[in-house]
Amino acid sequence: MQNLYLFTGENRYELYWEVQRRKLNFSQKFWADAVLLFHQENRNLWVIQQSLQGGGLFITKKIIFLEWLPVSTEKGWLKADQYEPLTDYLMKLKEGWLADTILVFISEKPDKRGKLYKWLTKEAQIKEFWMHNKSGLKSFIKKEAVDLGMTDDVIWALIDKVWTDQFRLMSELEKLRYFKKSSNANITISDIENVCYWWVETNGFAFFDHLLSDPMQAIHILDSIQSDGSDRNQTSWMLFWGLRNYLIVLGLDSQGRCDGSTLASEGKMAPFAASKLISNLNLIRQKSWYLTNFFTKMVEMDYDLKQGILPPERFWLWVKRLVLAN
Repeated sequence: MQNLYLFTGENRYELYWEVQRRKLNFSQKFWADAVLLFHQENRNLWVIQQSLQGGGLFITKKIIFLEWLPVSTEKGWLKADQYEPLTDYLMKLKEGWLADTILVFISEKPDKRGKLYKWLTKEAQIKEFWMHNKSGLKSFIKKEAVDLGMTDDVIWALIDKVWTDQFRLMSELEKLRYFKKSSNANITISDIENVCYWWVETNGFAFFDHLLSDPMQAIHILDSIQSDGSDRNQTSWMLFWGLRNYLIVLGLDSQGRCDGSTLASEGKMAPFAASKLISNLNLIRQKSWYLTNFFTKMVEMDYDLKQGILPPERFWLWVKRLVLAN
């Protein structure tokens, strides 16, 4: 079908911005209400059916994004009874039904055994977003950081330190851009060492996956981080990064605006990270005081370390105490 698409692949950065680009272009050309996004938090078979079957009073053209179908192979995804009725309905769509509608399925790791995926491979236009190798990342950085005057050696130093996540790379480039304002010179390898953070997200995600539900497992992960040679500054940044995300969730939730799309946009985080946080929203609400207190104590501890009030060797012990205060 001409108006049917499947976006897939593990390059979350480029997939995310492709969706944002299409949403913006469509809303500018037609109407903001002509852009509809259905994700795991607002899936509703009846609403989706109505969106496909008819427009609003002033809407003739529509673009509809279904960012959770086909179902993923990742753990914790939807159960069959939560998506099969919609799958059966969508597979009955005829060409004429989509005359004024563009329907885009978004699934980073679709289950290729599923009937919806097999149907889409026959009926839809498929656009794949794959991760770059290091040479591809080098080209990406050169394009995004022309103003920073980075030589190839500096770019390789950035990749080796930050690693391959493009959301993180863009975040570090913004920090370097801010740093460059004060120095008014091209970025050097020394700047990379002084300004950019090491790649610690993998351990960070594992730590925060367990912080609220299994503090002892979070302690074991901290021990692993420490034994792997991560220094205090790396770990401190990881903790501030994760706690900041929790506080953003609580802030948006207090305003009644805490959905995956808003969180990803306003929290400047990857969509998958936003979805993970939304899936734990009830637990985050229950632990709001603990998370706020944890963040406050981290700020106080950071100040005490910098002032020499708290010896650096006490850092790990203090963090573990904060974890176990849950």
